[in-house]
Amino acid sequence: MQLGRQEAEDTLSKAKKQWHDGESEREAQIRAQIGAEYATDLQRTKSKLAEESTERRRLFNIVQELKGNIRVMARIRPMTETEVASNCSLITSFPDIDEVSIERPGKARTQKYRFTRAFPPSTTQVQFFEEIEPLMTSVMDGYHVSVFAYGQTGSGKTFTMHGENVSNNECCDEWGVAPRMLSGMFDTAKAMSDTMEYTFRLSFLEVYNEKAYDLLASNPHESEVEIRQNLSKVHISGASVIAINSAEEALTQLRKGMRHRAVVWLLTQQLIRLHHMRTLC
Repeated sequence: MQLGRQEAEDTLSKAKKQWHDGESEREAQIRAQIGAEYATDLQRTKSKLAEESTERRRLFNIVQELKGNIRVMARIRPMTETEVASNCSLITSFPDIDEVSIERPGKARTQKYRFTRAFPPSTTQVQFFEEIEPLMTSVMDGYHVSVFAYGQTGSGKTFTMHGENVSNNECCDEWGVAPRMLSGMFDTAKAMSDTMEYTFRLSFLEVYNEKAYDLLASNPHESEVEIRQNLSKVHISGASVIAINSAEEALTQLRKGMRHRAVVWLLTQQLIRLHHMRTLC
């Protein structure tokens, strides 16, 4: 009787084990099937996303080309405290978003100039950057883009391009085009990290009297940077090219370059502002 009970228990135990083994095998098969279907769906979704992303880039940059591959914008700075104290007055007005009128005292004729966009003295850094920001998308899509400011000494070029309060990494209202562009590019790269991989390298040069200074070098006034031009391209040799992996690193290099820019300006002993350019590739 005892032997019969033991055999029954062994048989039951073996049956349970076979059932559990069968369940585990079926569960593994179901999981494998679900995993394969998920992987197929994921790959199909990624392919569709890549196609749509390519089409978006194409259409977006067609719009940019329609706006003009070369755009000229005018930004009029507010009067300084010295100008206000001297009872100066503004002689510019803005009849339209792309027009600047100049009314000179004693002159009967009003001069009018048209640009891609015209920005009055009340324009904030944020408002100005909104016009530039689509170019950042073109950069992230692989297009070459250049943005530079031109004007006489004290006209607001450095404020527009660099801004103020860039000593920390948190964007503020006074930031100019360069720090906003750098920060925005890394935000875009992070948002698209699932489908795109970006690498960033930064150079920062200053040009005075046909001589280029490397503002990211340890001793920029002793750096030897050569700029050569052939029929289609400009070649720059001897400049520092810094690999950067985050917006914080980019802003650190930007601040370093601006500090060296002031040093180079003092070493020239000239009462003239220098031209500087940042390159991100």
